[in-house]
Order: sequence, then C-alpha cells, then structure tokens
Amino acid sequence: MKIPVGREVIQSYLRKLFENDRLSIAARGKKLDSVELNSDGEFLGVISADDPKLQSFTLQIAILDFDLEDE
Repeated sequence: MKIPVGREVIQSYLRKLFENDRLSIAARGKKLDSVELNSDGEFLGVISADDPKLQSFTLQIAILDFDLEDE
C-alpha cells in the first residue's frame, strides 16, 4: 500500500499510542491494499486506507478465544 505520510510515520504514531517500541508495519505479500501490524514478528492486525487519498486509516485487530485463556 502506498501511504503518502509514509509507513514510518504511522509506525511511530502507533508505537507512541500503545507505548510499545516493538510494533512494526510490514507488507502483506501480494496484497497491495493494506499492511500488517506486528509486535516482535507476531501478527496483531491489518491497517487499511479509509479514503482514496490514503490520508486516514483503519486498524483492525482480531481477538481470538485462545488469546483470552488464562496462562
């Protein structure tokens, strides 16, 4: 996905927002309409553009049942 503000800007924003320097943005292979949000290489969610100008974005995170189990 081509992001006018740049991946680094979004990555920096999310790191600051969630207070987590391990967050990173990565390409989704052949998918060009979105990117992945990862933490230490672990997939967290998908970031996609909300508008054709690629100036606002949506972060979608799935919480699975096994993620909620007590350790």
